[in-house]
Amino acid sequence: MLGGKHSEMANEDTAKGIELFARTELEVAVSKITIWMPFYIADYLADTTRLTTEQHGAYLLLIMDYWRNGPLPDDDLALANITRLNSQAWKKNRSAMVRMFQLSEGSWCHKRIDEERSRALSNQSSKSRGGKAGSSA
Repeated sequence: MLGGKHSEMANEDTAKGIELFARTELEVAVSKITIWMPFYIADYLADTTRLTTEQHGAYLLLIMDYWRNGPLPDDDLALANITRLNSQAWKKNRSAMVRMFQLSEGSWCHKRIDEERSRALSNQSSKSRGGKAGSSA
């Protein structure tokens, strides 16, 4: 007899399967690109030569969050949380961080990351279409 905990687990597994199946191609592509991020060391070092060690850590956390989630909110509490800085440390470092981004419609945007994310999404979508075409042949 299936019941109790086993039924709940089976229902959860079924729900997870349906949710995964229902994702759009773009959502799947986004989920696949968030496990890696291109990092051009020479470009990074050239752009960040004047940052302190603390600011390097904060900036790296900001660009990693941006890679996974897109533009950052122009919200000091959220940005402090992303950088794992307390509010005083965030206030001290905010001006250095905002210079690395462009403010647009309540978000911190980063042209280079947008370009790289777009390229990665395009590549992932192409691979997905190629895989589907190969499996149906």
